[in-house]
Amino acid sequence: ERDDDEEEDDDDDNDEFSVPTRARPTRVSLIAPLGLDLEEETDDAGTVVVVVTGVHKGGAADRLGAPRVGAQLLALEWAGGAVERLASLDETLAAAKKLPKGGLVELTVSMPPLEEATSREEEQLDDDREAVLTRLRVASAGGTRRRGPKRAATEDAVAIAVGARHVDRLAAPDYPLRAVEQETTTLVVPKTTTTTPRGRRPSSASSDGSSTTVAAVVADGHGGQAAARHVVEQFPWPGIFDADANEDADAVALRRAWDATAAEFFDWAKDGEGAVVAAAVVDTARRRCAVLHCGDSRCVVADLDPKAARPVAFATADHALSDALERQALLARGGRFDDAGRVVAGDWRVQVPRALGGRGWRDAGIVPVADVATLDDALFGRPAGRPRRFGLILASDGLWDVLSSDEAALYVRSRRVFRPHEDAATIASHLAARAAALGGADDISVALILLEEEDDA
Repeated sequence: ERDDDEEEDDDDDNDEFSVPTRARPTRVSLIAPLGLDLEEETDDAGTVVVVVTGVHKGGAADRLGAPRVGAQLLALEWAGGAVERLASLDETLAAAKKLPKGGLVELTVSMPPLEEATSREEEQLDDDREAVLTRLRVASAGGTRRRGPKRAATEDAVAIAVGARHVDRLAAPDYPLRAVEQETTTLVVPKTTTTTPRGRRPSSASSDGSSTTVAAVVADGHGGQAAARHVVEQFPWPGIFDADANEDADAVALRRAWDATAAEFFDWAKDGEGAVVAAAVVDTARRRCAVLHCGDSRCVVADLDPKAARPVAFATADHALSDALERQALLARGGRFDDAGRVVAGDWRVQVPRALGGRGWRDAGIVPVADVATLDDALFGRPAGRPRRFGLILASDGLWDVLSSDEAALYVRSRRVFRPHEDAATIASHLAARAAALGGADDISVALILLEEEDDA
């Protein structure tokens, strides 16, 4: 019956165009044993492929939520850098026997497409069950920055803040003589409760005086370190943490903070200096979250629940000239771009049409106009009843050049599932190192905020 249904679907698809049966290859990190049933199948091109036909309950794949039944296995890699292509079932089984038990391994798989809707994601509250929204707390937050292998000095900067007075920055000058290639934040987020007594307005501080609001910024510099350092050192944190209880207050405060930072930099920026940014603020007491991005730094909200159909709950769209609307907007501002798809700014060629910069970039049509999104419903608006865990990933393009949003989200999920003792800073460091190992040549900076349901702590 399944074969007949598939044939009918194929006929419908061929009326206009052919839809691929699997998405682009995705990297998935698991521990051995993998807990998968595998079989050989022949694809449409007549090639023998290895396909997942079953997932063992309680096994590594089941605990992670990936790969799913129908996924095609392409390659396997484990610690030490050895990679084996999985062209047959015999090769796959032989490779699986070499896996170190309990060690993290990485599968490259081609996932089957998700259905448009799943009962899990479309779950509705029963009429007789009270709608209790998820209460989350910040489990940990941290960040890392890693110098690209061909860089004389890193041009990125990172900041994590718990309250306006507790800010950990990775922004010190970095020169070739400096031995450290990667730095990680050391800020410890205090464990707080977001429970608010009846009759009181939620505030951004807990009863013990510690903040329940956490903010993070990742700045990717251009033409030196000055712009990225300016962003994390001069960012007006008090305006973020003093946001009132009005709806969208965090989003408004975040935009104002960015606009003020960009305006101040414009007054003294040197030619060619600029930066793109990703930022987020989470207020667990008021159940609010806002993210901001300008340029090709990205914010991804990873759903860390293995039962979630999609690993990514939200992702920003890069401001790149591959987007027709961004090209049109640049031209409308009087800018132009070359054949390689870069903005022409005097002697400079810039990858993005939106960024913080000086007069030279502004005259070339590059503007510091950020997009801001409010994620209150995406994070806190889910019905209670199953544990909710999220990871807010903010990263420079050095990460996204080699990892997709899904891959980064699945990697964070795998570390939380198989290495639950690791905090956000440790996971961010591993994520950056993984991107570098995959060939990332640019600076890689990552900030990570881990959220989990209070009762699940």
